[in-house]
Amino acid sequence: MQSTSCLQSSQHLVCGTGSVNTILMRFGQLKTKLLWPGVVWLTLSTIALCLPGKALPDRDWFAIIQLDKWIHIGLFSVMVVLWTLPMLGRPFSEQLKHQIIYISIGWLMYGIAMELVQHYFIANRSFDLGDIAADAVGCLLGVLFVNKRQQMLFRWVGVKKGLIIGKFMPIHNGHIAMINFALSQCDDVTVSMSFTEHDPINADKRAGWIREIFRDNPKIRIQVVKDDFDNEKLSWDQRIKIWAAFVKLNYPYANIIVSSESYGPLLADALAIDHVLFDSSRTKVPVSATQIRENPFQHWDYLPKEVKPYFVKKICLYGPESTGKSSMAKRMAEVYHTEFVPEVAREMISSNDFTLEDIIKIGRAQTERVLQKIRTANKVLFCDSDLITTQIYCRHYLKEMPEVLLELERQIKYDLYFLFDIDVPWIQDGLRDLGNQRKEMFDVFKSELEARSIPYILVKGNWEEREAIVRGIVNKLFS
Repeated sequence: MQSTSCLQSSQHLVCGTGSVNTILMRFGQLKTKLLWPGVVWLTLSTIALCLPGKALPDRDWFAIIQLDKWIHIGLFSVMVVLWTLPMLGRPFSEQLKHQIIYISIGWLMYGIAMELVQHYFIANRSFDLGDIAADAVGCLLGVLFVNKRQQMLFRWVGVKKGLIIGKFMPIHNGHIAMINFALSQCDDVTVSMSFTEHDPINADKRAGWIREIFRDNPKIRIQVVKDDFDNEKLSWDQRIKIWAAFVKLNYPYANIIVSSESYGPLLADALAIDHVLFDSSRTKVPVSATQIRENPFQHWDYLPKEVKPYFVKKICLYGPESTGKSSMAKRMAEVYHTEFVPEVAREMISSNDFTLEDIIKIGRAQTERVLQKIRTANKVLFCDSDLITTQIYCRHYLKEMPEVLLELERQIKYDLYFLFDIDVPWIQDGLRDLGNQRKEMFDVFKSELEARSIPYILVKGNWEEREAIVRGIVNKLFS
């Protein structure tokens, strides 16, 4: 749920479960306890269906109102409901829906079997298609009752079905703390992550983070829903009604809401379910998703490891050979206590006599190394080279450039480019061979950035001046 004030992206509703072993033990006890009502009802129903015909009332009004058909409807609707109860401890509604269908079909088969028993073994009783139709109606009513009254049934059998509603843009340690709190309260949890087409962080990525964080917990399910129904211009009362209708439609089994927002009790009241307020003052984890988006580095410690790579700033040290990029990448990684990505080509070739297949392998390896290092980088990642560089040397040495290098380029978007000037001595290292084309190559590197409308910072001067330029710009990312 969203609003301009208290409904920020940190809002959510949540609930969860305790340890798996405790839940399995409780589930076993629950199933045994809830089997008895169904067993008793089955016994009484079987006795009633096996009564001889002379034991039944012989009255005209009995036939007029078709009382026996109403009895069949009642017997089988209650049968479906009672035999559904032991299944309510299992997580999530998809399983329950399938179980209800199987149960109803099973009891309809039982009804048909009892008609055969009456026809062949019970005195003055016969096979009646009308009774079978009534049994089917009863099973259908039982299914409809369970689907429509899941909250009531779960509450009656003591099963706590948790619901979380939020944007999780991004999920942070505050959200996780709330979910962990909820995991000790409920039997299973549905995390409903809402999104709009205009969200600054992709919905699939956000849902992926949640799934990754809780991938080992079978009691949590992630639901991604498009928020195309809420209207922030409406009054609170109107919005609460809209959200209550949404919850009833999509999560009819939910019977507990836990939230840290003031609207939580209002939504719970509208749904006639329980509500628990969690850390409304934000004292346990004093951060919001909005604050993180505005300045992720300032709130870095509140981000889970699964989310941090998204906010890492990728810095490309770019330019022709022998301009100090490799040394600068290592130096900056030391200064900012982070990772750097070397020019992977130097690990794969020993001369400039390479093939198109070699250059494709280099492009893939360079891309993979960036994706690998970004997972362990601390806020910034310094990259010596990129796929534009690979393309430039491919054209220079092989006079062609495969499409796959463009595809690899699109996989990584750098946040900052430093273009290293050629106003330092050229040094031969055994692989470099373009010392007599420095100005030409510099212009090629520069033109490639400009053709893509990529802004850059020109790095020139002696080594100390170059480091000062780079550090001065990078430091601004932390302010």
